[in-house]
Amino acid sequence: MRLATHFGVIGNDIGKTIDYCHAFNIKYLCSGHWTDDLSGFKEQFAKEGITLAVMELGWVREDMIFGDAPKKNELQDFYDKIKRIGDAGIEMGHLFCALKSSGTRNLYQEWDRIIKFYLELAKYAEKNNVKIASHVGWSPEYIIRDRITFKQLFDAVPNKYIGINMCLGCLQIVSPLDITQDLNKTLDVLGDRLL
Repeated sequence: MRLATHFGVIGNDIGKTIDYCHAFNIKYLCSGHWTDDLSGFKEQFAKEGITLAVMELGWVREDMIFGDAPKKNELQDFYDKIKRIGDAGIEMGHLFCALKSSGTRNLYQEWDRIIKFYLELAKYAEKNNVKIASHVGWSPEYIIRDRITFKQLFDAVPNKYIGINMCLGCLQIVSPLDITQDLNKTLDVLGDRLL
């Protein structure tokens, strides 16, 4: 496991971020700040021994997946960002995919749409050599939220380019099952899909 910080934790000042990383011996960085020249942005940190390892892709909203007509243009934006990340040689994209049930379909239909989305996402990720670390839900109203649902996703989408990010809050309080049982069991389920 690698310790990383977020570009922006102390503002969007590159110099201050570099100083912060050096002060705490942090070698990896995640950024939600997009520039036209991602390679150049990455290089500014690399010169200081810091790896820009992760770019945030944004939020997948319920209406993008569960709506009567999936929002292909908005979904395409994620795929385009994956290509840009890969072109810049950045190893990972961070996707916020904390989806709640829509209430208009049954859960099986929603899972089907989630799986279709992740299968398509996996194609782009593999093609561009970018792993996707999903930030999922953390309480019972979220569809993907605990070791059972992580396993369900991984079984349906066996591509190693799709994983779950290590958010301590999510992994510790995702459900009553995970609160009362050993976190190690969750980590065992995640295995090499923990990104």
